[in-house]
Amino acid sequence: MKKRINLFVCLLLLAAWIAVPNTTAYAKDDITGIKLEAEMRAMIERGVIQGFGPGKYEPYLNVTRGQFAAFITRALDLPEGPAVFTDVPKTSRLFTSINSASAAGIVNGYTKTTFGPNDPISREQASAMIDNAMKYKGIIRSEATLDFSDAAQISNAFKPAVAKNAKDGIIRGIPNSDGTFRFAPKKTASRAEA
Repeated sequence: MKKRINLFVCLLLLAAWIAVPNTTAYAKDDITGIKLEAEMRAMIERGVIQGFGPGKYEPYLNVTRGQFAAFITRALDLPEGPAVFTDVPKTSRLFTSINSASAAGIVNGYTKTTFGPNDPISREQASAMIDNAMKYKGIIRSEATLDFSDAAQISNAFKPAVAKNAKDGIIRGIPNSDGTFRFAPKKTASRAEA
């Protein structure tokens, strides 16, 4: 199953990879030190991540729940869905993306009518959306155990998604000085991480 998921992710990146002009897309995860430039460039070229003007992508800015929903909607080319969240006005540029991701069962609101589109997205919330996107695509994954040193800090509702995403190599832990890894579930995801 891990091979299927890795193949899916690789095909997605390969399909999107075309030389992109030199931009400010270069990023290195400031916590893990892993270079994320190739991933960002692929997502920029595919139109999943949009910039803030010519060549300006701000990899270190925090991502909101609405923006992450838009990234997933664009990546999966989701069909439009009905409006359900009262805090996502029709005038919002993220209106269609959030409602599309909601209709696909990929995002959930805090309540049935409240989404919090401008709230920063935590790493555990992003993990849940990624897991739901895999389910939407019909990718069945087996349960996994959490090996992060801060696993107790991960909300119970998000633990299965974090575990599966870590097992499949979709998300990474943050190294501790003793050689173990933590997840930092409440940390806001950056654009580069997303």
